[in-house]
Amino acid sequence: MYASVISISGQVDMPIDIEPWEGRGKELQASYTLLDRFLKTYGKGFVDYTVADGLYANRNFFSFCIEKLGCHGVVKTDEERLQVIGFAEGLFRTYQEGDEYIEYVEGIDSLRMERYQIWATSYIEWEGLKYHLRVAKVIIESYYVITTDTNLPGLAMRELAKIRWHIENETFKALNEQCHSKHCFVRGEGMAALELILFISFILVEVYKEMVEERKEELNLKRWHKISFRFLRELFRYSLGVEDSS
Repeated sequence: MYASVISISGQVDMPIDIEPWEGRGKELQASYTLLDRFLKTYGKGFVDYTVADGLYANRNFFSFCIEKLGCHGVVKTDEERLQVIGFAEGLFRTYQEGDEYIEYVEGIDSLRMERYQIWATSYIEWEGLKYHLRVAKVIIESYYVITTDTNLPGLAMRELAKIRWHIENETFKALNEQCHSKHCFVRGEGMAALELILFISFILVEVYKEMVEERKEELNLKRWHKISFRFLRELFRYSLGVEDSS
């Protein structure tokens, strides 16, 4: 099953909509359909940043974010052959310790136990795009971040790229692990409807877990363990008086 999904990142990651697509090479078209629907539902300016992977490193995506969604586009990529990446790389190699126009920062991410170096520069032009871009290079992980927000600090650009991977791990992979969301249980329009039901269930359970986690001392839950979808499913089946057939 192939589909584009929008997930809003916050204290609880929330997958909110899905647009199936047939076969490889159709993702971008489906994603723009999905973003158009998101715009009609929530309105322009609902989010501050739309973060995507390297496939979206194109002029249309950045223009779409600013002109239609009313937000900044952010792309994480490792594609060095992009015109804007090549130009930025030339500046980073020339000014390895930074200068007035090249931000350079290094440090240790104590939360993730990672050492990092970041170079970032703004007002890079991409032929055919009327908006200036800001480009950051992040190592040791070795990737680039491109955004239309020319005032965004390098550390914030790295964090947005991390949020993209956080969504991948804590939403998409977690959803598939708990309820096999990549498996196509039904075909046609019913498939998307079923996925939306799974999204709602996922969000509700995640919100519940966060609420309990915040109040575990007040509730005196000394041995609190996070609830899995499988356990919740068994409780639901038990409440309906349905015997487990597994």
